[in-house]
This record gives sequence, structure tokens and C-alpha cells, in this order.
Amino acid sequence: MRPRPVAHPNALLAAALLLSACRSAASSPPAPAVLAPTVRPAPSAVPAVSEGSDNLALGRAASASASLADQQPSNAVDGDPETVWNSGGGPTQWIEIDLGAAFDLDRIVLTAAQSPGGVTSHRVYGGAGASDHLLHEFRGPTDDGQQVEASSSWPAVRYLRFETTESPSWVAWREIAVFGSPATGGPVAASGPPDVIFHNGNLLTMEEDRPIAEAIAVAGDRILTVGSDAEVLALAAANTVVVDLQGRTLTPGFINGHSHHIPQRFKWGFDGLDQAVRSALEQGWTGLTELAVDQAELDELIEAAEGGRLPVRVNAYLLVKTFEGESLGEWFNAYRPGQTFGTTLRIAGLKVFTDFDNGTVLYWEPAELEAFLRERSEEGWQVTLKSVSTLSLELVLDAVEPILQGGSNAGPRYRVEHALAVNDAQLGRLAQMGLIASIQPGIVGVISGEADLSEIVAREGTPAVARWRDMADAGVPMVGSPYNPDGVNDEYTSPSHVSPLGVAYRGATQIGLGGRAPEAWMVQHALSVEEILPLLTIDAAYATIEEGERGSLAPGKLADVVILSQNPLAVPVDGLLDIDTLMTMVGGEVAWCAPGAEALCSGAASPPSPATASAPPRWPVLGVGSEGPEVIALQFLLRHHGQDIPADGLFGPATEQAVKAFQSQRGLGVDGLVGGQTWPALVQGVVQQFGSSGDAVRAAQVLLLDKFGYADIIVIDGLFGRGTEAVVKTFQADHGLTSDGIVGSSQTWPALISIQP
Repeated sequence: MRPRPVAHPNALLAAALLLSACRSAASSPPAPAVLAPTVRPAPSAVPAVSEGSDNLALGRAASASASLADQQPSNAVDGDPETVWNSGGGPTQWIEIDLGAAFDLDRIVLTAAQSPGGVTSHRVYGGAGASDHLLHEFRGPTDDGQQVEASSSWPAVRYLRFETTESPSWVAWREIAVFGSPATGGPVAASGPPDVIFHNGNLLTMEEDRPIAEAIAVAGDRILTVGSDAEVLALAAANTVVVDLQGRTLTPGFINGHSHHIPQRFKWGFDGLDQAVRSALEQGWTGLTELAVDQAELDELIEAAEGGRLPVRVNAYLLVKTFEGESLGEWFNAYRPGQTFGTTLRIAGLKVFTDFDNGTVLYWEPAELEAFLRERSEEGWQVTLKSVSTLSLELVLDAVEPILQGGSNAGPRYRVEHALAVNDAQLGRLAQMGLIASIQPGIVGVISGEADLSEIVAREGTPAVARWRDMADAGVPMVGSPYNPDGVNDEYTSPSHVSPLGVAYRGATQIGLGGRAPEAWMVQHALSVEEILPLLTIDAAYATIEEGERGSLAPGKLADVVILSQNPLAVPVDGLLDIDTLMTMVGGEVAWCAPGAEALCSGAASPPSPATASAPPRWPVLGVGSEGPEVIALQFLLRHHGQDIPADGLFGPATEQAVKAFQSQRGLGVDGLVGGQTWPALVQGVVQQFGSSGDAVRAAQVLLLDKFGYADIIVIDGLFGRGTEAVVKTFQADHGLTSDGIVGSSQTWPALISIQP
């Protein structure tokens, strides 16, 4: 789940929306109560959604706050008003739909599932990225089978969240229909004058309608426009930084489609997370798709993201079974599909190991795997499955095929990791179903001569191994990445192997490490550089259901870009390894600038230095088991916001429930952890000064006394007197803040909470 939406200034347009309630015919039999899950109304009891336009929500991925076992979110987007999504609980509950891309919406029709009838209140949020805006809200009497319709103009919406805050029954919907057309202005309308313009360059946009451009304008964290020098430079304002690329190449930020870069960083020779992240940015990776993330690794990623220490975007796929086939249980149910932490970490899906020992041992029975995938699909999870043999691929295809039922994979986006061995029949099925093959274009060249490849080739035959050329010709969707070996050496960690251009070089030439010449069949299966670059940009974004947000240079998309010293499409393939990454930008901020390239980076937004007072706070992450003065302060702040819990300094179940309740009230991701999203919300608008009293004052006093040791002239009494004011001023002076004696959300609360004495 992405962060809960915030109200958009244009939400006042909701007053002009058309709201109609179309009751079912009086002669229809009464609809049964939703509380009886197994009962369905007669077809005539529920009106069908009016025709005349395509329902954009039909068959799309849906997730929800809660669901009954047989009434999953997918029921609300299946086109059948007789089926129901039922949360199984009262308000507040929500259901969210991913339309797969951004659309300009003009109409929303909801068919209620409700018994008894009565007054209900609902809010509709929408957006194309990490944050949403209030599109519409209404309150009025509704009943089972009733249709509620809203019409207006909502540009560039991909994600829709329907939140019910008042209802006399369990929260449920029979059907949700959405109508509109493809977004004309990109996924989000970046506005205002550009902060920076890059011009006089060679831009590889990865957009079919305009593959080459000269200039790009960035406003905030988004791309404002892409076009010719004349078109883009005309937008420059007095404060716009204008950077002359002098013919250099600018591309979308590269996305590593299958990575173990951060959780398994030590085998790559990195001493810590910061070093691993820096190496990725130096090579031009703005996104990492981290496969097989377990709980401990996820905890570290969450802490880094919420603490502002993860400047590269990470999609985490949570591990279902270990590499050896041991089940980890359903620990992933503590999280939700698409849930985000900070601005760079996202729970993308689940990772399933299907085989072991080079694909000769299967971990799943066919019926077991199909049931697992079906249940996860109903919950809105994207699932990726590892396969290195035709045996395991057959298992995957047989499990997925009945779930898709001849339909499109555009909603669930099932992926097959490696897809190393594919026979002719399986190739056709992959293409027909649209399963995404997550490949390492240069893998067979890199590991040629090794025992594992020799075994696979002996068993499967060279025509079936690494048949990337056949997949491309057959129209199989693909995403690319470097090969991640179990053991590494200096060659494996060199940019000639793990960088984006290293992937293109290895994939196009099939040359192995140390210059080992490829076998003829490897070259026959190879892709071209022109085919590999999209696998690391727009196709990689499609593979994580983010093509509306990144992966190409288009207005409204995230400003994740890379500047290269040369055009990879204009040099001989042997020259790819001579191309330098000069700058890597993530979300409009320069995350990496190569020595000597300062002229390209100067003036473009850069992350503030940790040494400055304006550096973003590194909020501590608290959860069950935490203890100490920060927990006491947290508990006092929760009490300030109406949560009835003791301030005992122990983060137990009661505190966790209070945190979750607060997160739900404030529209945050509900995970029970207190980090970079929850701390700012807790102190937002909480200004304490001389004369203040209550639990928020106690929170500040606890931090000053027990955390920072200002023990001489302060007591924890909840009264902001002259003694507390004097200590606050001393603390502010000691930490380079404005010494005004006021504890506010802009500087003193973040410092009290985030600074570690």
C-alpha cells in the first residue's frame, strides 16, 4: 500500500460533481444481507453498470484493508455485480485499485453491497505515484445494490482508493467501475517553472512516439517536459538552473531487474549499506529490484528508507520459502502489496523458489502452487517465480494458466526469474500468457565452462537454453539484470559485469569474464544493445507495475535520470565499457556526481550535507521490543493525540495498537512501526512553548531529561514553565538551531527525536 492520500487543493471541485443514486427496480426481490457471505442476490436485484465506455478497473489488481476468505478485492473488479468484496468489518475500511497506467478519468460508478441500509460516508482518492489526492467525497443514504456515480475531470490517475468511514454494516462493494481515457499529460502534472533544464544533449527517452530528444526540464521530483532545445529552454525562469550537456547522452535512470545488491552486499565486498548504495548510484542504477528479501533484510531496508539513508529506489520481493525450500510461513501478511516506506522503498511482491539443484528438484506440488498463486492474486500480490529448467517452468505455466483463464497478465504481472531453459511449446505459452521473463542477458557467456551450465546444457540442449532471441521474436515481455552468482570475485563485481552498460556489453557479445570467447549457440541467442537498454529501463518498470511512474523520459514521471559520457547506441559494442556515468539523479536530486563532472551537477538539486542543520532528520525506527526515553516520548505523543495508553517506556502490543490506530487516522501505512512517516505526523502542528501543558510537554521533557541529560533545572510535570523554556533554548543552541525556546515541528521536535547523544 502506498502512503494514504492528502487533500488536493482542487478537491473543491467535488462540490460540482454529479452524484446520483439509481435504486434497483421495485419489483426486484430484496437483496440478502452482505453479512451472509455465501448468499448472492438474484441477477435482477442489482443493476448492471451502464455501457458506452470501457471499464478501466475490470480485471485490474486490487488490494484492501481486510477481506473475507471467499470475498476478496478481485470480486469488486470482475464485472459481475453478483460477487462481492467484503472487508468483514466495519469502518474505516478501504479498497485500492491499480489501473496499470495513468488515465484521465471522467466517471466512477460504485455498486453498494450493504445490509441494513443507512447513511454511509466515502472518500475517493487518486494519483499516479507515491502520494494521492482527494478526488471526491460523499455522505448519504445507501442500500444494497444501489449505484453511486460521480462525474468530473480527474487527470492522470493510476491508483484509486475508496475509503469508507461510516456504514451501518460491514464495508463491502459489489462492483467498482471506472471510465476515462489514457492520460495525455503524463502520470502527474508537474507544475511551476522548472528547477533545472538539461539541454544540447542526446536524450534516449525510451518513449515510442519520441525516442530522441534534445532537452528536459525538471520541476521538483518530476519531469516537467521533454523536447527540443527551443521548446524546453522557453520555459526557463529567472531561478531555473540551465545545464549544457554539450552533446552528452541523458537516459532514464537504469533499473536492475533482479538484484541481491543490498541484502547480500557483503558477498559483493561492501562493508555496509551506504557503500552498496553508493556503488549502485555510481554505475547509473536508480532502482534495484531486490529478490528474496527476508524479515531481517526488510527491517534493515525499512530503517534505512525511513531514516533517509536509501537514496536509490528499492522494490522488495518478500521471500516465501528459502533457497533450500523451507517455508517461512505467511510472514508477508504483515505487509501489503505496494506498501511504501520513506520515498524509496516499496513492497513490490513475493518471491517463490520453485526448484533446486539446477531445476531437477521441485518444491511444490502443482495443485499446491496453483492454490497459493490464486490466493495471493486475490490479495493483490504480484508473484515472481524462479525457474532454471523446463521441468520447473512447466510447473509454473500449469499453475498460472488456469488463473489467467486466457486473459491478460497485465494485472497480476506474474514473472519468471531466470527462465533459463524453455522448450518450443513453453515459448508459445509464455508469449500467449504474457508472463514476464526476468533474464540475465549475458549469463551463459559469463558462466560458460562452469559445471552448472554444463549440466543444464547437457540435460536441456542448447536450443532450449538462454533463448533470449527467440523470446524477443515471439513477443515475450522481458526485464534484464546482471548475473548474481553465489560466489563472487573481482571480475564479478567490476562495472564491466554489474553496471547497466556492462549488462548490455555481456548480453550483446556473450563474452565471458576474462575475455573468454562465447560458443556459437550463445551468440545466436544474443540480443542487441538496442534491445537490452529497454530491458533496464521502461521494461523493468513494467515488470514491477511502475511503467506509469518511471522507466522513460516523459512529462509527469519521476525525475530519475542518468548522464553518460557517450551514446551507447552510437559506439561500437566494444566501446560500451569506455562510457562513463557522469551523473545519477533520483527524484530530481543529484545522488551521484563523478569527479570532474561538477559542471553538469552544479546547481541541480543535491541532497543536503549531513553536517548542515537543514539535513533531513534520521528518524529512529521503533517497534515491538523497543524501550527507553524515545518510547516514553512516543507514548506521551500518542496520548496527546487521543490514544489511551500508559507511558511506561516499553513498546508492547498496546503501544503497537495505538500506533496503528494513529497511522490509520492520519492516512499513513498501517504497520505499527514508528519511523520516517509516523514521527513527522506525530509532531506535525504540535507547538509547545511557555504556558503550554499536557502530554506533548511531557514528551519534550522526557527527551531533554532522560535522553540528553539536562537534569539540573527540569522535571517531567507536563508544565512548560521558565525552567523548561531555558532548557529548550540551551538544547537549541547546543545543536545549531534557532534558540527561541519553542518546540515546533520544523526543527526542535525532529532534533529531539532524531539526534543521538
